Amino acid sequence: MIDKADAKTRRLVRAACCLLSIFFCLWSIAPQEACANNVDISPAQLVDRHTTNDTIDIKFTIGWENSWYTTGAPSATANWDAAWVFAKYSVKSGETWGDWAHCTLATSGHSAASGATIDGGLTGATPVGVFIRRSSAGQGTVSFAHNELRWNYGADFVADDAEIKVQLFAIEMVHIPEGSFYVGDTDGTATGTLKWQDGTSGAPQITASLSAAINCANTSYDDTQLEGAGIRIDGDGGLDTDADGVIDNADFPTGYKAFYLMKYEISQGQYASFLNNLIAAQATTRYPGAEGNDRHVITKVGDTYGCDANGNDVLNEPTDGEWVACNYLTWMDLCAYFDWAGLRPMSELEFEKACRGGQSAVNDEYADGTTSETVTSTLESDYENDETPTTAGCHFNYNSCVPNGPFRSGCFGIGTNTRAATGAGYYGAMELSGNIWERCVSLGGDKDASIKARDEFTGSHGDGELSNGGHGTNSDWPGESSGTITGAAGSGFRGGSWLYDIFVARVADRGLASYPSAIRRSYGEGGRGARTSP
Repeated sequence: MIDKADAKTRRLVRAACCLLSIFFCLWSIAPQEACANNVDISPAQLVDRHTTNDTIDIKFTIGWENSWYTTGAPSATANWDAAWVFAKYSVKSGETWGDWAHCTLATSGHSAASGATIDGGLTGATPVGVFIRRSSAGQGTVSFAHNELRWNYGADFVADDAEIKVQLFAIEMVHIPEGSFYVGDTDGTATGTLKWQDGTSGAPQITASLSAAINCANTSYDDTQLEGAGIRIDGDGGLDTDADGVIDNADFPTGYKAFYLMKYEISQGQYASFLNNLIAAQATTRYPGAEGNDRHVITKVGDTYGCDANGNDVLNEPTDGEWVACNYLTWMDLCAYFDWAGLRPMSELEFEKACRGGQSAVNDEYADGTTSETVTSTLESDYENDETPTTAGCHFNYNSCVPNGPFRSGCFGIGTNTRAATGAGYYGAMELSGNIWERCVSLGGDKDASIKARDEFTGSHGDGELSNGGHGTNSDWPGESSGTITGAAGSGFRGGSWLYDIFVARVADRGLASYPSAIRRSYGEGGRGARTSP
């Protein structure tokens, strides 16, 4: 049965303009408000139930601005963006709706609109979501109508006659193609820079062959192996963690193989939508509770989380800041979000690949390809969906920037299309330098820990479900203990934030790359997720 409740009784949670989550009951007709750098997904319909294999199709329309698809040879020049789409469902029992659970999608049977392509999960894996992208070269706004995702409701033990409601979520992603790339820089002056162990000049290149030993300049957090004899990296073969010529972790995401990365940092509206999808105990664990501090505007009114920059207890008004990048997130918060969304953390090698692509390393470069940045002094349309700084490229230096706190995700991208003007990494991921720290899986780690993240992280993806306490549950992710991610050992920081001086925003800077902070105390901590390309 389909829930046909009056759409006016169920609030549509507006998403951040660049990273969208939509709540709706089936047949809701409330439109999604369009905004710059947005993804817009329509209310869904359940159509074409297939009783022979307990599947049903979820039909919807999706579109977003500033989309692109380029092709070329070699593959390193092929680049596109996409939307990662997944679904949650609730079953009614009597007069009560059950908790939200993740829809297990079928391994085949999805249908894309004209002009679009749907890429499912990895080969041999049950997909928890799909990528929807352009099917041919082009750029600009896209709108794909009449897409259908096949939900394997039988795998989720949903009865044929159950009364259900469904939510769809969509996150803009950037495809990072397979290929060689460089790490570090050529003079090693950035703190903790990755470099050749033997001291030869030039930045190390990660290729499809096992490299010579790579180590790092001394930091306060990296272990003696990485600072001394180093490690060896085979782009498509994994890590040799003790530099003895034998691969020890064949599945570590080295950045060489193709992967997807969130185009923007997680927004506050997006994170609030995540909280609203959890049970009370989970949401309490994951709620930052930092409203009013450094442009953090997520609050709770009644039983609903949302953004309220103007403090009038009316959530998600046009000036309430849903589009601002979400700060005050711990590593555990991020891992919970990634697990819930079917994503994973990125490695610090993937961070450097996303910043500079396959281009040669340049000393003191930032993610936008420049070697100098200007502090933002004025912000227009505060907290609105077109919030825009008056200077381009990077948000940094709390002593000078106005205002103190993160800006809108994708804020530099309005009306411009150059990498330097938009603050984009080589493949189009925004704000990799500045605004909010990028939390990554570290190559180093706690000096006293016997096992490092480089030994255990295999790039597994979230399955859509959290522990009852609201924790991620992937056993290979940093911070996992007794089946849940309750710590941060093995994680670190890259890319700088609005709170710090510009030098830490350099692509090569690893000063905090192995700093395992697990405390919810930083005004500039957030991040974005990744997923290995199908």
